[in-house]
Amino acid sequence: WSQHQFKRYEEGIIPLRVTKELPYALWDIVHQNRLDAARDVVRSETARTDDNRFIMNKNIAPMHTTKRPKGTITVDNYLYGRYEHELQISLTDLPAHEGVNVIGHVIEEDIPLLDYVRKGGSRFSFISAT
Repeated sequence: WSQHQFKRYEEGIIPLRVTKELPYALWDIVHQNRLDAARDVVRSETARTDDNRFIMNKNIAPMHTTKRPKGTITVDNYLYGRYEHELQISLTDLPAHEGVNVIGHVIEEDIPLLDYVRKGGSRFSFISAT
C-alpha cells in the first residue's frame, strides 16, 4: 500500500484499487455506502448527488450490460427509471441486467476489502491499480 492509501484508511475511508476503465471523474470522490445497506451490492449515496457532475448531468444509455461478478462497479442507466445514475459495487456474482452498465472492477487483491465497505455508512474511494 502507498502512503496515500494509509492516509485514507486513517481517515476512515477504505481505498479500493480499480481497473483503469472506471471514469476518472469518480476517482477523487469519497463515496459512502447508503445507511440502508443492501445485501448484494454497495450503493454509493454520494454518486447520485448534484455535486457529481460526471453522472448527474447526462442521461445514461445502456452499454456494457454484462454479468457482474463480485467487485464489479456499475451505474444504472435510463432503463432503470428513477434509479438511473446509482453507482454500485457487487458483493456477490450477479447476472447481466439491461438497466445496469458495467463501468469498472475492483482488482482481485482488494476484493476482501469489500467486507469493510458493505456496512451502511462505510466510506470508500477508488484509486488506480497501477
